[in-house]
Amino acid sequence: MKKNLLTTILLVAILVSGHTQVSYQKTFSDTANYGTYALPTPDGGLILLSSQIGARPSQVLKLNANGDTLWSKHYDMNFSLIEPTFDGGFILSTSRATSSDSALVKTDANGNITWAKNLDGFATQTMDSGYVLMDYQNSSVYKTDGLGDTLWTKQYTAPFLTELVTAKPTFDKGFIINGNFQPGNRMPTLIKTDSLGDVLWSKYYDDGSANGLGYCYGSYQTPDSGYIVYGGWFPD
Repeated sequence: MKKNLLTTILLVAILVSGHTQVSYQKTFSDTANYGTYALPTPDGGLILLSSQIGARPSQVLKLNANGDTLWSKHYDMNFSLIEPTFDGGFILSTSRATSSDSALVKTDANGNITWAKNLDGFATQTMDSGYVLMDYQNSSVYKTDGLGDTLWTKQYTAPFLTELVTAKPTFDKGFIINGNFQPGNRMPTLIKTDSLGDVLWSKYYDDGSANGLGYCYGSYQTPDSGYIVYGGWFPD
Protein backbone atom coordinates (compact mmCIF):
# COMPACT_ATOMS: atom_id res chain seq x y z
CA MET A 1 0.00 0.00 0.00
CA LYS A 2 1.35 3.43 -0.91
CA LYS A 3 1.92 6.01 1.78
CA ASN A 4 2.90 9.64 1.57
CA LEU A 5 6.58 10.41 1.65
CA LEU A 6 7.41 13.44 3.76
CA THR A 7 11.16 13.71 4.07
CA THR A 8 13.27 16.59 5.33
CA ILE A 9 16.87 16.69 4.17
CA LEU A 10 19.44 18.80 6.00
CA LEU A 11 22.86 19.41 4.46
CA VAL A 12 25.18 20.64 7.19
CA ALA A 13 28.50 22.36 6.46
CA ILE A 14 31.22 22.20 9.13
CA LEU A 15 33.04 25.52 9.41
CA VAL A 16 36.68 26.02 10.41
CA SER A 17 35.52 27.66 13.64
CA GLY A 18 33.93 24.40 14.72
CA HIS A 19 30.38 25.74 14.42
CA THR A 20 27.76 24.23 12.15
CA GLN A 21 25.72 25.99 9.51
CA VAL A 22 22.73 24.62 7.66
CA SER A 23 23.34 25.06 3.93
CA TYR A 24 19.77 24.21 2.99
CA GLN A 25 16.69 22.43 4.18
CA LYS A 26 14.30 20.71 1.78
CA THR A 27 11.02 18.87 2.24
CA PHE A 28 9.93 16.33 -0.37
CA SER A 29 6.37 15.08 -0.58
CA ASP A 30 5.26 12.40 -3.03
CA THR A 31 3.11 9.26 -3.26
CA ALA A 32 5.75 6.72 -2.31
CA ASN A 33 6.80 4.80 0.76
CA TYR A 34 8.88 6.20 3.59
CA GLY A 35 12.35 5.87 5.06
CA THR A 36 15.20 7.59 3.24
CA TYR A 37 18.83 6.65 2.61
CA ALA A 38 20.94 9.53 1.28
CA LEU A 39 24.46 9.65 -0.19
CA PRO A 40 26.56 12.43 -1.74
CA THR A 41 27.31 12.07 -5.45
CA PRO A 42 30.51 13.08 -7.30
CA ASP A 43 28.76 16.11 -8.85
CA GLY A 44 28.21 17.65 -5.41
CA GLY A 45 24.56 16.65 -5.19
CA LEU A 46 22.74 13.87 -3.37
CA ILE A 47 21.02 10.62 -4.28
CA LEU A 48 18.07 9.62 -2.08
CA LEU A 49 16.47 6.19 -1.76
CA SER A 50 13.04 6.02 -0.17
CA SER A 51 11.54 2.63 0.67
CA GLN A 52 9.52 0.86 3.32
CA ILE A 53 10.66 -2.42 4.90
CA GLY A 54 8.98 -5.30 3.09
CA ALA A 55 6.88 -3.18 0.71
CA ARG A 56 6.97 -1.77 -2.82
CA PRO A 57 7.64 0.57 -4.57
CA SER A 58 10.99 2.28 -3.99
CA GLN A 59 11.61 5.86 -5.01
CA VAL A 60 14.95 7.44 -5.99
CA LEU A 61 15.49 11.19 -6.19
CA LYS A 62 18.57 12.91 -7.62
CA LEU A 63 19.31 16.35 -6.18
CA ASN A 64 21.78 19.01 -7.28
CA ALA A 65 24.15 20.86 -4.93
CA ASN A 66 21.33 23.22 -3.90
CA GLY A 67 18.92 20.41 -3.05
CA ASP A 68 16.77 20.92 -6.15
CA THR A 69 15.28 17.75 -7.67
CA LEU A 70 16.85 16.84 -11.02
CA TRP A 71 14.83 13.66 -11.49
CA SER A 72 12.69 11.18 -9.61
CA LYS A 73 12.08 7.51 -10.38
CA HIS A 74 9.79 4.84 -8.93
CA TYR A 75 10.81 1.17 -9.14
CA ASP A 76 8.49 -1.76 -8.52
CA MET A 77 11.03 -3.36 -6.18
CA ASN A 78 11.77 -3.05 -2.48
CA PHE A 79 15.37 -1.78 -2.50
CA SER A 80 17.51 -1.51 0.63
CA LEU A 81 20.62 0.30 -0.64
CA ILE A 82 21.83 2.61 -3.43
CA GLU A 83 25.40 3.62 -4.32
CA PRO A 84 26.93 5.69 -7.13
CA THR A 85 28.99 3.81 -9.74
CA PHE A 86 32.14 4.80 -11.62
CA ASP A 87 30.23 5.55 -14.85
CA GLY A 88 27.99 8.12 -13.18
CA GLY A 89 25.08 5.72 -12.76
CA PHE A 90 23.82 3.86 -9.69
CA ILE A 91 23.57 0.33 -8.30
CA LEU A 92 20.46 -0.62 -6.34
CA SER A 93 20.40 -3.74 -4.17
CA THR A 94 18.18 -5.60 -1.74
CA SER A 95 18.55 -7.74 1.35
CA ARG A 96 15.99 -10.28 2.50
CA ALA A 97 16.76 -9.13 6.04
CA THR A 98 14.89 -5.89 5.22
CA SER A 99 13.24 -6.53 1.85
CA SER A 100 10.64 -8.78 0.27
CA ASP A 101 12.58 -8.84 -3.02
CA SER A 102 15.88 -10.17 -4.36
CA ALA A 103 17.32 -7.88 -7.03
CA LEU A 104 20.51 -6.20 -8.19
CA VAL A 105 19.70 -3.31 -10.56
CA LYS A 106 22.06 -1.03 -12.49
CA THR A 107 20.86 2.34 -13.75
CA ASP A 108 22.35 5.09 -15.88
CA ALA A 109 22.94 8.64 -14.60
CA ASN A 110 19.25 9.48 -15.09
CA GLY A 111 17.94 6.49 -13.17
CA ASN A 112 16.99 4.43 -16.24
CA ILE A 113 17.50 0.69 -15.73
CA THR A 114 20.31 -0.78 -17.88
CA TRP A 115 20.22 -4.31 -16.44
CA ALA A 116 18.75 -6.31 -13.56
CA LYS A 117 19.73 -9.58 -11.88
CA ASN A 118 17.98 -11.84 -9.38
CA LEU A 119 20.63 -11.53 -6.65
CA ASP A 120 20.21 -10.81 -2.96
CA GLY A 121 22.56 -8.78 -0.81
CA PHE A 122 23.94 -5.30 -0.19
CA ALA A 123 26.15 -4.36 -3.17
CA THR A 124 29.35 -2.33 -3.41
CA GLN A 125 31.25 -1.66 -6.65
CA THR A 126 34.79 -3.06 -6.89
CA MET A 127 37.81 -1.57 -8.68
CA ASP A 128 37.27 -3.83 -11.73
CA SER A 129 33.79 -2.23 -12.13
CA GLY A 130 32.14 -5.41 -10.88
CA TYR A 131 30.28 -5.78 -7.61
CA VAL A 132 30.59 -7.57 -4.29
CA LEU A 133 27.33 -8.53 -2.56
CA MET A 134 26.88 -9.47 1.07
CA ASP A 135 23.98 -11.86 1.74
CA TYR A 136 23.22 -11.53 5.45
CA GLN A 137 20.72 -14.38 5.52
CA ASN A 138 23.13 -17.04 4.18
CA SER A 139 26.45 -15.60 5.45
CA SER A 140 27.51 -15.58 1.78
CA VAL A 141 29.49 -13.20 -0.43
CA TYR A 142 28.96 -12.97 -4.21
CA LYS A 143 31.36 -11.42 -6.71
CA THR A 144 29.96 -10.31 -10.06
CA ASP A 145 31.33 -8.72 -13.20
CA GLY A 146 30.23 -5.30 -14.47
CA LEU A 147 27.03 -6.76 -15.93
CA GLY A 148 25.97 -8.46 -12.72
CA ASP A 149 26.90 -11.99 -13.81
CA THR A 150 28.16 -14.06 -10.86
CA LEU A 151 31.89 -14.93 -10.96
CA TRP A 152 32.09 -16.74 -7.62
CA THR A 153 30.19 -17.35 -4.39
CA LYS A 154 31.65 -18.02 -0.94
CA GLN A 155 29.91 -18.88 2.29
CA TYR A 156 31.59 -17.88 5.55
CA THR A 157 30.30 -19.92 8.47
CA ALA A 158 31.95 -21.64 11.47
CA PRO A 159 34.81 -21.63 12.31
CA PHE A 160 34.88 -18.11 10.83
CA LEU A 161 31.43 -16.57 11.30
CA THR A 162 27.99 -17.26 12.63
CA GLU A 163 26.70 -13.85 11.50
CA LEU A 164 27.85 -11.84 8.46
CA VAL A 165 27.63 -8.03 8.65
CA THR A 166 29.58 -6.39 5.79
CA ALA A 167 31.90 -7.23 2.89
CA LYS A 168 34.04 -4.52 1.26
CA PRO A 169 36.84 -4.40 -1.34
CA THR A 170 40.41 -3.68 -0.22
CA PHE A 171 43.37 -1.97 -1.92
CA ASP A 172 44.95 -5.29 -2.93
CA LYS A 173 41.77 -6.34 -4.84
CA GLY A 174 40.77 -8.68 -2.03
CA PHE A 175 37.99 -8.19 0.50
CA ILE A 176 37.53 -7.47 4.17
CA ILE A 177 34.57 -9.25 5.73
CA ASN A 178 33.29 -8.65 9.20
CA GLY A 179 30.64 -10.12 11.41
CA ASN A 180 30.28 -12.05 14.63
CA PHE A 181 31.30 -15.51 15.79
CA GLN A 182 29.33 -17.12 18.59
CA PRO A 183 30.92 -20.28 20.02
CA GLY A 184 29.46 -19.30 23.39
CA ASN A 185 29.70 -15.58 23.81
CA ARG A 186 29.46 -13.55 20.61
CA MET A 187 32.78 -12.08 19.42
CA PRO A 188 33.35 -9.46 16.69
CA THR A 189 35.23 -11.07 13.77
CA LEU A 190 37.33 -9.76 10.88
CA ILE A 191 38.19 -11.90 7.82
CA LYS A 192 40.63 -10.97 5.04
CA THR A 193 40.31 -12.72 1.70
CA ASP A 194 42.10 -12.66 -1.64
CA SER A 195 40.46 -11.57 -4.91
CA LEU A 196 38.70 -14.95 -5.22
CA GLY A 197 37.21 -14.83 -1.74
CA ASP A 198 39.59 -17.39 -0.23
CA VAL A 199 40.42 -16.68 3.42
CA LEU A 200 43.94 -15.34 4.09
CA TRP A 201 43.45 -14.69 7.79
CA SER A 202 40.79 -14.14 10.43
CA LYS A 203 40.77 -12.39 13.80
CA TYR A 204 38.41 -12.55 16.77
CA TYR A 205 38.09 -9.62 19.15
CA ASP A 206 37.24 -10.55 22.74
CA ASP A 207 37.02 -8.09 25.64
CA GLY A 208 38.44 -10.78 27.93
CA SER A 209 35.36 -11.19 30.06
CA ALA A 210 33.43 -14.41 30.48
CA ASN A 211 30.09 -12.65 30.11
CA GLY A 212 28.48 -10.34 27.61
CA LEU A 213 27.95 -10.23 23.88
CA GLY A 214 30.25 -8.56 21.37
CA TYR A 215 28.88 -7.05 18.16
CA CYS A 216 30.81 -5.94 15.08
CA TYR A 217 28.90 -3.32 13.10
CA GLY A 218 31.41 -2.65 10.33
CA SER A 219 34.98 -1.98 9.26
CA TYR A 220 36.98 0.37 7.05
CA GLN A 221 40.42 0.11 5.49
CA THR A 222 42.82 2.90 6.45
CA PRO A 223 45.39 4.58 4.13
CA ASP A 224 48.20 2.50 5.69
CA SER A 225 46.32 -0.70 4.66
CA GLY A 226 45.23 -1.39 8.22
CA TYR A 227 41.60 -1.52 9.36
CA ILE A 228 39.21 0.25 11.68
CA VAL A 229 36.70 -2.14 13.23
CA TYR A 230 33.75 -0.73 15.15
CA GLY A 231 31.23 -2.42 17.39
CA GLY A 232 30.72 -2.93 21.09
CA TRP A 233 30.19 -5.26 24.03
CA PHE A 234 26.97 -5.50 25.95
CA PRO A 235 26.35 -7.25 29.28
CA ASP A 236 24.05 -10.26 29.41
